[in-house]
Amino acid sequence: MDDATKRPDAQVRRAAWAVALISLLLHLPGFFEPLWIDDTLRTFSTFVAPERWWTWVLRDVHNPLYNVFMRGWIHVAGDSPLAIRLPTVVCAHLAALVLGLWAGRRFGAWTGVLAAAFFLFNPAQILHATMAKNGLVTVCFGVMWVVLADRLREGARKTMPAACAVGVLGVYTDWAFMYAVGAASCMVIAEGAIHRRWAVLRRLGVVLGVVAAAALPLVLYKIEHIDHLYREYPRHFTLTELWRLLGNWMLWGNAMLPAPAHRVLIASIGMGLVVPLLAAAGWRFARTASGRLALGALWLPIVVTLAISAVLVMRGDASQTMIFQERNLLIVLPWFALGLARGVTALKPAWLSLAAGGVVLSVLVTAAVLQWTIYRREATSYWPRPDFRAMVRAVVEDIESDPGTSGHAAGDPSRPIRAAVVCLPPRATLRYYLRGVEGIDVIPAQKWKLYPYDFPRFADERGIGRVYLVQSTAHVDWMGNPDHRERMDRRWEVRLVRKAGVMELWRMDRRPRPLP
Repeated sequence: MDDATKRPDAQVRRAAWAVALISLLLHLPGFFEPLWIDDTLRTFSTFVAPERWWTWVLRDVHNPLYNVFMRGWIHVAGDSPLAIRLPTVVCAHLAALVLGLWAGRRFGAWTGVLAAAFFLFNPAQILHATMAKNGLVTVCFGVMWVVLADRLREGARKTMPAACAVGVLGVYTDWAFMYAVGAASCMVIAEGAIHRRWAVLRRLGVVLGVVAAAALPLVLYKIEHIDHLYREYPRHFTLTELWRLLGNWMLWGNAMLPAPAHRVLIASIGMGLVVPLLAAAGWRFARTASGRLALGALWLPIVVTLAISAVLVMRGDASQTMIFQERNLLIVLPWFALGLARGVTALKPAWLSLAAGGVVLSVLVTAAVLQWTIYRREATSYWPRPDFRAMVRAVVEDIESDPGTSGHAAGDPSRPIRAAVVCLPPRATLRYYLRGVEGIDVIPAQKWKLYPYDFPRFADERGIGRVYLVQSTAHVDWMGNPDHRERMDRRWEVRLVRKAGVMELWRMDRRPRPLP
């Protein structure tokens, strides 16, 4: 299907432009999706306590570079959904461009085009690119690092400054970047040691030394505040998880049939496509140094994660074995896409190669469309996006249709309010959509520290007889707790005002007398 010695012809260029156009169409819906919790961290809504902003940025589980960049970016471009998501979408396409050009030179023009297409059309990539989060920035730096490592392997001394810069930027973006650093460095070191290319090893050592020295202050700071890095949602990485990762999440972003009960089955179907293509690619990759580098970038992070998880299990501390979540391995997605692309172009005869490429493209585009339509509010490759925008609209519409009793802000009788809203998830997203809406008092709440007896206090402090509750059932179904509901029904007239995906808006009107 391709010839690595020929320059891309007009047909290849047209295909590349078609890939760019289709990718734009697939990413476009994500620009206008409602903001969710992580998105809002990159808006002005997080600056209500600016003196605490730097502490949060430095202690956050994610490294600080992306958040620092985004703080400057929104002062220039604003904090609309389109503005805050544009940088990550640009990084996704830059990663695809670098990957496609490098793969085109190393493995043939059509392999490069298909690798870029398989990466850009992947639903997991699309969803992560269209959220204001550092994942695709890390992926972009990871692709650049592997390509620069390949140049270093060839002895290109002029590549050293660029490799140092990308290495430092990548580390300060996210620790997941170290997967790319470790994988590519191991492959280059092995190649250099076997062929006794000591100059290459010295140059790589200098680059790694610069990156390590630059990262040391951040490492020490994170160790000092390691308690801030703990998260309760990762899982143990098993072979079953690996099966689901390759056959479902990385292939079609869990967007074909996202229900948890079907994930092993749908992954088994996907592996029927993945295994032959990756096997064909592995056979070709193993013959060249650049191919072996691509294999390392794909498989070493996965193997290392499996090994670490197994060691932690053997140590017997169950609380420390939960280290896996799919997005931590987003860094290998470009190399997974390249593996599929090389597998397609390796197939003979030509009609089989064309058919395989068509099947992969079809399932990717289909899954991406399903992700934005039928499964728009369901968990696919990530948490379902909560629609806070719909909740704010519902509150305003409900107040306008049935105003109720006005009150005042808690502790400030001079500031009138029309309603009070208890927000179970972090309230920054609700605050974002309430900008320009007068008279709504947002009451923050923690899911394990909100009780039915809190609501009379909320109402009394504000002189009102009605309280709204916004909850995300993906995090906690507070109103679904039978004890909570029974106690609330006794003192309040409870009504579900609006449900949008995992988001629910409940209205509580105080009864004149509690029910017996």
